[in-house]
Amino acid sequence: MCAACPVRQDCMQDALLDVVEDGIWGGAGEGLRRHLRALLVASPHPERIFVPGCRCPFHKAWREHWARLDTLRRTGRRAEGQVNFNGRGATHGKASTRARGCTCALCKAARKKPPASSAPINEGEAS
Repeated sequence: MCAACPVRQDCMQDALLDVVEDGIWGGAGEGLRRHLRALLVASPHPERIFVPGCRCPFHKAWREHWARLDTLRRTGRRAEGQVNFNGRGATHGKASTRARGCTCALCKAARKKPPASSAPINEGEAS
């Protein structure tokens, strides 16, 4: 979803500068945003995201993030060797992680519908 969003960079900028802890912003989960925020704070320009031509570690990670999202948008697949978009600590197999597009084995298996269970028996019914 975020890969094709026209305001994804503004979204990510707001999340980084306002130190938003939860959710997916600009295609980045909590773990990636914490990492980017730490790099931004340590950069020579901790209050500015867009600094043309800057080669600091923050901007290197920033450009790599957008390149990964662009690859996903163009191809519909993650780039080879790409790390988990869902951030550290994502619970694989959980609906929220699957909804973010995770394609690990646990999330793929959880997408499959479970077998139909029998109807529950009411306590008042005789067997």
